[in-house]
Amino acid sequence: MTLLKVGITMRNLSIYDNVPHCKMIEDMLEEYKKQVSQQIRYEAAHRLIKLDKYSFEVIAKSVELSIDEVIEISKHPEYFNKN
Repeated sequence: MTLLKVGITMRNLSIYDNVPHCKMIEDMLEEYKKQVSQQIRYEAAHRLIKLDKYSFEVIAKSVELSIDEVIEISKHPEYFNKN
């Protein structure tokens, strides 16, 4: 069953009895898009931080993140180092 591959079991489905399955899949895809979009913004912020040319404020505005998020990204470059 396809739904089992994305982490939904038959027990979890009982809470969605009144929701059409297409709507559930749409919601899952929408959540996935949000997560991917945020990851792309984080990676872009990390690349801009590495350039060491721009202030955190400029980076935050350009990638649509908060200044606090950009500062947090700058503290953890290991999350973005791909070996």
